[in-house]
Amino acid sequence: MEPFDHLHTSIVTYETVDTRLAIDWLQWWHEFVLRHMGVDKSEVKWLVKVVYLDEKDKNKRPVAYERVKWAKIANENDPLLCLGLLGKIVNRRVDGFPFLCNITSQIWNTPHLLQEFGQPEIANVLSCSIDTKLLSRQIAPELQEEITAFASSTFTKAEAMVGHITYNWYGYAYASSPYETFLGYTYPEVGAHFSNHLRGCYWGNLLRQEHIDLLGGLDAFRELPIALVKDLNDGYYYIQLTKDINQFDEAILRQVHDFFSPLFLSPKLILPGRTLEKYFQQFFNNMWYSRQGQ
Repeated sequence: MEPFDHLHTSIVTYETVDTRLAIDWLQWWHEFVLRHMGVDKSEVKWLVKVVYLDEKDKNKRPVAYERVKWAKIANENDPLLCLGLLGKIVNRRVDGFPFLCNITSQIWNTPHLLQEFGQPEIANVLSCSIDTKLLSRQIAPELQEEITAFASSTFTKAEAMVGHITYNWYGYAYASSPYETFLGYTYPEVGAHFSNHLRGCYWGNLLRQEHIDLLGGLDAFRELPIALVKDLNDGYYYIQLTKDINQFDEAILRQVHDFFSPLFLSPKLILPGRTLEKYFQQFFNNMWYSRQGQ
């Protein structure tokens, strides 16, 4: 089976994610996919999964809608625990994996869930993975602009801690990032540390002022060979490594990764045979293998 070839966006926040923001996240990505996908709409079946919390703070049974009913979801009185959207190609699998995209808003605002992992706090997650076969394996410049603008806007609205946009990583909301996986961590283990730790280095990086200061301030960033350092106002920043996500430079990834390294967690459990060199090789090859010859 080929490596996953997904466009993945993830944003984490310690603030409460209200129903409106959760729905806005799913609805935007759903409409984005509908506008740009390269398969017929009749080939895709959508499934919305909604999990509410009742007054006793216990999970209700999931409610699934085969058609997207945003108004119905928004009008429910109970707070959301989880809101997910899956798009599946009908009657066939792609590279052995059935889902075109996985758009998830998972919300950890409930004390009993946090206590299960022994964490004083754990960040809520807004995430989206889209199979790039929908986009003919090329993310056009105008699509990149749409994605980065929406992710940046959501980052500030959610008062988020960190976020990233990357290529060829399929991940559900509470998955470890590629670098967290390399270091041997699960998401619950890193979920309380985002105020002073980063989740790795990626094509698009959403950071807070705290991270900028810990890395030497904006002047230090301007010394890097990167395409964009954008001040989103009020202590939020977007850092983009190259102008085009389809044209990536491994040397830039390595240099910025080294620059970010003071804010990476210490290794916990690196499996035998896994080295940083192999991580770079696998990460780069998996992310960009489909760019060759396209």
